[in-house]
Amino acid sequence: MSTNRSITLFKRMLWCIILPIQLLLLMPLPAADNWPGWRGDGSGVSPDSNTVTKWDSTTNIRWQVKIPGKGHSSPIIWDDYIFLTAAEKVKNDKNYKKYLHAAILLITIFLAITAYLNFRRNAAINGSDSIFQRLKKEWLKLALIVILLASQVLLYKFQVFDTSVRLKVLALNRLSGETLWERLCIEDKTIAIHPDNSLATPTPVTDGQHVYANFGSFGNYCFTMAGETVWQSREQLAPLRWGFSSSPVLSKRLYITVYDTDTTSYIFAFDKFTGEQRWQHSYLNSNMQHGSSYSSPFVWINDSDPQIIHHSSYEIRSYSPETGELIWEQVFKERRSYTSPIIVGNALIVNRGGNQPPHIMERFLLEKNGDSWNISSEWQQKKMIASISSPLVHQNRIYSVTTNGIATARALADGKLIWKKRLSRGKYYASITAAGHWLYFANLDGAVTVMKAGDQAEIVAVNYLDEALFASPAISRGEIFIRGDEHLYCIGEK
Repeated sequence: MSTNRSITLFKRMLWCIILPIQLLLLMPLPAADNWPGWRGDGSGVSPDSNTVTKWDSTTNIRWQVKIPGKGHSSPIIWDDYIFLTAAEKVKNDKNYKKYLHAAILLITIFLAITAYLNFRRNAAINGSDSIFQRLKKEWLKLALIVILLASQVLLYKFQVFDTSVRLKVLALNRLSGETLWERLCIEDKTIAIHPDNSLATPTPVTDGQHVYANFGSFGNYCFTMAGETVWQSREQLAPLRWGFSSSPVLSKRLYITVYDTDTTSYIFAFDKFTGEQRWQHSYLNSNMQHGSSYSSPFVWINDSDPQIIHHSSYEIRSYSPETGELIWEQVFKERRSYTSPIIVGNALIVNRGGNQPPHIMERFLLEKNGDSWNISSEWQQKKMIASISSPLVHQNRIYSVTTNGIATARALADGKLIWKKRLSRGKYYASITAAGHWLYFANLDGAVTVMKAGDQAEIVAVNYLDEALFASPAISRGEIFIRGDEHLYCIGEK
C-alpha cells in the first residue's frame, strides 16, 4: 500500500472518530441536566443521585452571590444559565421619611415627659387618688403616644413612602454566580401585598431559546437567552389582595399563565414567540370574598391528549393547550388552594383548604371514556395536610410538610400515613425537592432539613443558611441552588 493511500485511510478513520464526538458536543444537554421551571418539570423530583446532604459556611458551598432586590421565585437552570426574577423598591422621599420619623419620635418623647410630670404632680396634690385615677387624667396623652408608636412601626414595616418598584429578570453564570445580564421589565407604583409574599414570587420558565417571566398584574415578559427583549404583554387585571404567586408553564409553542382574583379566575395562553394572545378563559369564582387561589398550573402529557390542569378557587379544571377548550372540571366545597396539584400516571393528587380548615388531600383517578373523561375520587385524608407547601410524589410515596414543620410520608396507593416527623423550628412555605434518595425541606429560619426517602422517618442532616428561605430549591447536575432572602447559593461537593 502506498504512503499516500495510507495517509488517506488514516484521515478517514480519524474523521469517523471525530465526527460523532463533534455531534455529541453540539447536541443540547438532556432535560435531566436542566431545571427549566418551578420545581423543574413541575414534579420537584430530580434524576440526580449525587447531590450533597451536608453543608455549612465553609463546606460544600461553591459560591454565594447577593441578589439585587427581593423575591420568592425559585432559580431555574438551563445549560450554564441561571435565571431569577427580583423586585427592587425605589426609595422615594427618603429624607422626608427620616424627618417624619424624627418628628414623631420627638413628639412621642415630649408627650411621655409631660404625662410623667403631670402624673407626679397629681400624686403630690391628690395623694388619695389611685394610680388608675391619676393615669385616667392623662388618657389623651397616653392614647396619642400609643398611636404615634404604632405609626412608627407601620411606616417602617409597610414602607409607605417607597412608592415605586422595579421588576427585573436576571441571568447568572451557573459556574461562578456572576451576573451575565439584568433587564428591567417595568417600573411602576408598588401595591400592598401580604408581608409574607413578594412582588417577584412566580418562578420564570425557559425552553432553552427564551426565558419568560410573569409578574401578575404587572405583566408578562420574554427575553432571549442573551437578554434581548422579544415581547411583553400586560393585561388589564386588578391587583390581588395578598399578591401573586402562580408560576407560568410552556406547552409546545404556547406560554400559559393563570390569575385568580377574589371575583374572577383567568387563564391566558400566548404565542411564546410573538406574545400574541391565542386564547383566554375567565370564570366567576364561587365565593366572592374568598375566591383567590395561588396554585400553579401544570402540563399533563398522557396517552390521549395533553392537558393544562389548574386548581382554581373551588374548582380544578383541565384545558386543551391548543384550543383552550375546557375538557373537564371538578368542583369542591372547600376554599381556595395555595398548593399546586401533582399527577403521576392517571392519579391526580390535590391539596385544598387554603388558610382555613378543613385541609384535605385527595387522590383522583382520571380515565377517558370515549370522548369524555371520568374523574373519580379514590381516597381522602384530613389529618396533617399541608396548606402552603405543595406535596411531592417520589418512589410511590407522597411527601408533604405542614406550615409548622410536620413532615409526613403517605402511601400513594391509599393515602395511609407511613410516618410523621417534626422538623426544625420555623415556618415551611417552600415546596419539597427530591434527588435520588434525598428529600430537601427549607424553612423561613434558614434551615434545610435533609431526609432519606423511604418507609422510615430518617433525618440525615440539618443545614443552616443565615437568611429566610421562601423559594423551593432547584437541582441540576448534582448541584443544589437555593435562593435566600438576600443571596443565591450554589451547593455541591467541594
